[in-house]
Amino acid sequence: MAEQPEEQQAYTTWVYKHYSQDVVQEACLRLQDDHGLMVPILLHAAWMAKHPSSRVAQEALALAEDQIKEFVMPLRELRQNLRQHDHDATKAMMRGRLKKTEIALEIDVMWALARATHEDDQDLDHGALVAHHLQKMGCPMAAAEEDLRLIGALF
Repeated sequence: MAEQPEEQQAYTTWVYKHYSQDVVQEACLRLQDDHGLMVPILLHAAWMAKHPSSRVAQEALALAEDQIKEFVMPLRELRQNLRQHDHDATKAMMRGRLKKTEIALEIDVMWALARATHEDDQDLDHGALVAHHLQKMGCPMAAAEEDLRLIGALF
C-alpha cells in the first residue's frame, strides 16, 4: 500500500480516532440505519466543524453522495447479507474483507471531500452541508439532531 501524504494521513487518523469513540460510532450507525444517512458525509461535516472556516462546494457533496450510492452501499448490502452465514468460516472471512473494503472506500470518499474543502464563503459550511444532506435524503433535522450533535456534525 502506498504511503499517504502527511495531510491525508492526519485527516484519516482523525476520522479513525473520532469514529473509534463508542458514542460516535453508535450515533453514526443509528443515523445510517434509522435515517438512511451517509456516515462519510456526516463524519466529514464533524471534521469541518473543527475547522470553522472550511467550506465545500455542493458539487463535491453531490459527487460524494453519488460515489457512496454507487460503490459503498452495494458493498455494505452484500456484507450485511453475508451476516447470516457467519457460522461458515469462509463466508465470515469474506464478510470481514468486504467490511475492510467498504471502510477503505468510505475513507477515499471522505478524503475527496477534504481535498475539495477550502475557505470560500460562497460554499457550504459544516451546518449547511448537514442540512443539505438531510434534505436530499428526506430526513427531518429533528429526527437526527441529537445524534448529529453526538458525532460533532452540529453544535
